[in-house]
Amino acid sequence: MPSYIHRPSTPLLAAGILAGPFFMLVATLQEVTRPGFHPLRCQVSQLAIGNAGWIQALNFLVTGALVLAFAFGLRQALRPQKLLPVLLGLMGIGLIAATFFATEPGYGCPSGPLSVPPGVTINGPVHDSAAGFVFISFLVAALLCGRRAFQQRQHVFAIYSILSVVAMMGFLTVSSLGYAQIPGLLDISGLFERLTLLSVFAWITTFAVSLLRGKTWKETRGK
Repeated sequence: MPSYIHRPSTPLLAAGILAGPFFMLVATLQEVTRPGFHPLRCQVSQLAIGNAGWIQALNFLVTGALVLAFAFGLRQALRPQKLLPVLLGLMGIGLIAATFFATEPGYGCPSGPLSVPPGVTINGPVHDSAAGFVFISFLVAALLCGRRAFQQRQHVFAIYSILSVVAMMGFLTVSSLGYAQIPGLLDISGLFERLTLLSVFAWITTFAVSLLRGKTWKETRGK
């Protein structure tokens, strides 16, 4: 059965535009105002630990809800396409899960008290699994959109989708190697983690804008 693009739910699709800028802005404001926090070294998730940790926990929750809303918008707009909305939905669920399971402190991050907001538990493995859901779902979704864009001769978006995946994997690899104590990388691991997140959220924003403008996933008619 061919995929038809239906009249989009503008507010839901617009949530995809807002998710990335909201997350990055809130995280950046915390990083530059929190004493003793070193963005080049510390993980974004470690902002959820400490007296002001509730801000980052709320950041995960709101961003996850926005991505999940975007997934519902995709489900309405791209019926009967099912895989792509599911993948974006998994990304939203992963971010929401990160709200309640904070990553573990490490690498000298964060400084100060190690308290967490009410309802949040420090559980590194669960937090890492939630992050894995986000990155793997993004990888498959971007490749799926890239293939679709090539089929429709939308070569710019197709190439951008593939390059976003390559960038995400490259940045994540460098960041992971740094946090694995590879000499010379630990002090810039936080930078590459942020570039990883930026590559993911920038793609979501671009995809949402393109959908609202009718530039991607155009209607196709089968036999």
